Amino acid sequence: MFNILICEDDHSVLKVTGRILTLEGFRVTEAETGSAALEALYRPAKPDLLVTDLILPPPMSGIQLATRAKALNRDFPIIVMTGYAHNQFTPESDFLRSLVFLQKPVAREKLLQAVHSLLNRPNPDRDTA
Repeated sequence: MFNILICEDDHSVLKVTGRILTLEGFRVTEAETGSAALEALYRPAKPDLLVTDLILPPPMSGIQLATRAKALNRDFPIIVMTGYAHNQFTPESDFLRSLVFLQKPVAREKLLQAVHSLLNRPNPDRDTA
């Protein structure tokens, strides 16, 4: 069973995202700050994937969290959710191109498609909306 770490400062979005992934059969660890998520990256039961909000309360943004996660493992899969228009974030570096950006509000199917793709796991729901 894959373990997914979710970092989201909006409590309702955190809970809904966690529920979607739990119902899909994933183990979920929730964090409301970048610092709490960073701590989870160092635990013995390390996550297999990170889903983070782009904008988090200081002192650590979602991009800073992603940078720290990639420093531990450059192949670590990361999904960044953002309320900003996707065209505001043109991947100009290999680092940014290594992240998957999803526009909020994220549809359940889009989230699951990205997660399954990054974990190289077939998505049993792929033909439904």
